[in-house]
Amino acid sequence: CDSYDHGSRLSRAGVPYVLCWKTACKDRACQTFATAFYRVLVRTCSYGSAFEEACRALLERGFGPGDPDARPHAAGIPCLLWNDSKGMDKQWTTGQGSTRGEKVWEPDSDYGGKLRRWRKPKGEWDKSAQAGAREKACLVALGFVTQMPDGLGEFSEANNGLSAHGFLTPAALAVLGVVSYRDLWGADGRVVSAALGGASAEKVREAAGHLKEAIDHRQASIEYFKKL
Repeated sequence: CDSYDHGSRLSRAGVPYVLCWKTACKDRACQTFATAFYRVLVRTCSYGSAFEEACRALLERGFGPGDPDARPHAAGIPCLLWNDSKGMDKQWTTGQGSTRGEKVWEPDSDYGGKLRRWRKPKGEWDKSAQAGAREKACLVALGFVTQMPDGLGEFSEANNGLSAHGFLTPAALAVLGVVSYRDLWGADGRVVSAALGGASAEKVREAAGHLKEAIDHRQASIEYFKKL
């Protein structure tokens, strides 16, 4: 952790790919990241793809980017530095537009759009969207507002409180009274507070049913991507 300065020196010295962290990092987050990173690296020999998949794995496990010393549910900020003049991962660097640069895990990135899409599912197989639909139903049952104040509409399509990748934008999270997904869904988050702080027993049961389905769909999604 806190290895960005060392990583930068290695990259400038000509090491093609350097994985480092700009902040402190949590052990469990590092384990999740490393497992996903090396699984994909062995399969694809692409450092860039492995980094992106590892960031997705952190999101799937409920972590968010940020300094864990400042935010208790943050995983840290991993960073991939590349200086690939020999084309070790040419296809990926071509997509980045440069043989040299850095990629940082950003709050609004899901690196492929495979997570938390609050959109109409394309079919029963579309477990990620199925999970998102159940998450939204849970929030509605507990009385959360899912309408953007500027009249753009519900959190369902691009520009209606969602990023291009299907994540709630900072403005949409603000409508829900949080700044991160962990603040919303965590053990001490707003969903739990709403369930304990005034929602009727019937609505709590309804919300719990939706949330159980969301968890089941999310787990099915995780298992699917493990097989890719």
